[in-house]
Amino acid sequence: LLSLAGLCQHLKHLNLGSCMDVQDMDTVLDHLTRNNTDLRSVNLWRCVTLSSVGLDYLTRSCPKLEELDLGWCRNMTITPESNCVTRLIQHCHQIRKLFLSGTSLLNADDLLLVGQHLGSSLEQFDIQGSINITVASLVSLLGQCSRLRLLDISFCANIPLHGVVRLRQLFPTCTIISSVRDLGADEVGQPIHQVLVDELLDELENPADQLFGLRALWSRALLGGPELLALPAPHRLAAIAGPSASSSVD
Repeated sequence: LLSLAGLCQHLKHLNLGSCMDVQDMDTVLDHLTRNNTDLRSVNLWRCVTLSSVGLDYLTRSCPKLEELDLGWCRNMTITPESNCVTRLIQHCHQIRKLFLSGTSLLNADDLLLVGQHLGSSLEQFDIQGSINITVASLVSLLGQCSRLRLLDISFCANIPLHGVVRLRQLFPTCTIISSVRDLGADEVGQPIHQVLVDELLDELENPADQLFGLRALWSRALLGGPELLALPAPHRLAAIAGPSASSSVD
C-alpha cells in the first residue's frame, strides 16, 4: 500500500474495507492522502489499526471528501476536548454519506455540529450502536439536514420505540432504520400530528433559558401543533374466567 501511494496520485475512490492485516493504517493514510488530495470516497470499514491520527490525515488532505465509511473502526479514541470525527465534519463540508456504525464516536452535542456543518449536503448517516444519542438531538439533526434521506439509528440505547415513531411521523421524507419492531397503522391509531415538546423539555437543564435558542434549530413540523404526542391507550384485556366452584382439583 505504501508503494501504491507513491505510484497513484489521482485517486478519487479508495476502498480499504476489511483490510485487517494492515499493521499501521495511519501511516498508509498519511502517504495516500498526501498524494491524492482529490479523494471523494473512502471505505475504511473494519480497519482495526486505524486511529484518530489516521483520520486526521484524511481531514488534513481531503477537503472534497463526499463519502466515508468508518464502521466498526474500534481503535479510535475520543475525549470531550478532542474528537477526530467532529474535526472532519468541520473541515469537509461536502460529505454526503457518513457511516459510523458500531463506533459510538458522536454524542448528542456532536449531532448539532453535524447539522450545522453538513446540513446542506448530508444524505445518508449511519450511527448504529451509538450510546449517547437522544431523541431531541435527532430532531435537531433532521430539522437542519433537509437532504437527509437515510438515517440508521439501530441499537441506539437511548432511543425508545415511541421516539422512533415520533421521528418517522415528523420527518416522513427520511427513511429511519431502527432495530425496534415497526408499528403498524392499527397499533399506532390515527395519524400523529403532535410534537416532541415533552421530551425536549425533559432533556434541557434550564428549559426557560434554552428553549428560545432551540427554536431556531427545530423543524417547522415541531412548531406547528400544540398537543403532546402520546401512544394510544392499551386495549383492555378480557377478563379470564377462573375455575368454577363445582370443579374439582385432582
